Amino acid sequence: GDFAKTLGVTQSYLSDLENDRKPISPKKAAEVAEKLGQPVKQFVRLAIQDVLERSGLHYEVELGDVA
Repeated sequence: GDFAKTLGVTQSYLSDLENDRKPISPKKAAEVAEKLGQPVKQFVRLAIQDVLERSGLHYEVELGDVA
């Protein structure tokens, strides 16, 4: 519905993210963070960590300052 429109995604894509059926790409995570006025680095870090965990790799991801 409205939240999916705000984020610029389809309702089915948002449902997949909410129900942990799909990972969000780091690029899409950055776009969502910007639209929500949230820290981009934190959203990107979590997206990267999720992709790693889905691959069976358990690492803490830390991002330095981005130019």
